[in-house]
Amino acid sequence: MRDSNRMTRRTFIRGASAAAFAAGCAGKPTPPLPTEPLPRRTLGRTGLEITRLACGSVGEHVLHAALDAGINYIDTAPCYPDWRGEATIGKVLKARKTPRDQIVIATKIKKEHFARIRPTPPKGYVESVEQSLKRLGTDYVDILVQHEAEFEHMNDEEVLDAFAKLKKAGKVRFLGAANHSHHGSYALDAALESNDYDMFMVVYNPFDAAQQLNEVLHRAKEKNVGILAMKAVMLLKGAEHRQQNPNFIKEMKRRAKEQRRGLNLYQTSIAWVLGHDPIASVCITYGNVQELREDMAASAVQLSALERIQFQRYARVLRGSVCDWCGACLAACPNGIAIPDIARFSLYYHVVGDRDRAREEYAQLQREQKAANCADCGRCEKACPQHLPVRGMLREAEASLA
Repeated sequence: MRDSNRMTRRTFIRGASAAAFAAGCAGKPTPPLPTEPLPRRTLGRTGLEITRLACGSVGEHVLHAALDAGINYIDTAPCYPDWRGEATIGKVLKARKTPRDQIVIATKIKKEHFARIRPTPPKGYVESVEQSLKRLGTDYVDILVQHEAEFEHMNDEEVLDAFAKLKKAGKVRFLGAANHSHHGSYALDAALESNDYDMFMVVYNPFDAAQQLNEVLHRAKEKNVGILAMKAVMLLKGAEHRQQNPNFIKEMKRRAKEQRRGLNLYQTSIAWVLGHDPIASVCITYGNVQELREDMAASAVQLSALERIQFQRYARVLRGSVCDWCGACLAACPNGIAIPDIARFSLYYHVVGDRDRAREEYAQLQREQKAANCADCGRCEKACPQHLPVRGMLREAEASLA
């Protein structure tokens, strides 16, 4: 059941200060569905033509709206809650009688998540995918994604062997990987070196798009490996929740006067991401139909080079409000607390509203990695490039997630 306390990412936009930036966008009725087909891109060597907006894990009503709008890429995982997971996708596709070849379905595998899969945790990767196929009501998935993969996982023989067996059986078509950390460039680089991966999901947004990552993304394009961006607006959600940067409101008002395209903050961020040539699509978890339709309006917008530079400069000001999972605190912590992961779980809990997932993922951490193991030494805060109150965040996380 969906959490009734869920904060959507438009909540802050409806505030007075954000309304200045949105230039009147906030509070409008739900935009109509587009009359023109959504733009598409080829996802690298998969040859799959996918819409420039992909649908993350959403509820039944929003999924119907996404498919009505023409979105053809659905991202899921067996560990996601039922109300927005594989079973819901299977139910919707069955009800719509959608031809299978008109939809691209990607699901995930990660051994550490097996215990969260209900009702029967799988014993291996092949069994996990076969369970996914039953929930999805399909004979195959287009892309099998290695979930939360770091560079050391890219040559995992168990994953590669399972993929080979499943592909030979016609149950999967392509192999991908997803990296949720600030170190996506290392993981993607390792994936490119292995030459086993057809696509890659990477955190990409104007707040922390490092030059190193941009260089690896261009190498991916040269090697024809498809790129799907994610977390395009996640840091905005975090900023809404915390509002710690005193420059945020001031800068937002200033930009409101310069804005001429009529895009709100989130739409501009999505347009910025899609303006980077190696990116085929951006995967977003829409909180409601309003968000979905607003974002669709941004998918066809092409920002100029000057607009991209200006928005990224603004985004860097906002960046100081939230944790971007850079890992500096983790390196400084004498107790090895998984601070970047805990920060991400806190966003799932407080901002995305996915409290069950946040608590389940927190529970998977080793005891010594949890917030309760904090010695209050303050080394994390000295190492943090954003100068965030890390210890306070850990105390909040322990209260919410433990």
